[in-house]
Amino acid sequence: MHTTMQTLGRVAIIGGAAFVAIVNILMFQGVESMPQEVKVSVYQRIYIMALCIPLIFVTGIVLGM
Repeated sequence: MHTTMQTLGRVAIIGGAAFVAIVNILMFQGVESMPQEVKVSVYQRIYIMALCIPLIFVTGIVLGM
């Protein structure tokens, strides 16, 4: 059972890292040619998306209780 949990944890970490990398590549595509206001908007969207991670974590703990 411990081995299964370790494997699932590692799959989640690697999958999450790959997902974040893909999202960053897609969101920052062509950012060098964008005006400053649009660049700020892209960074704001990424920041808001990053805030979802702790929200999901805390929700899982609350539901687990």
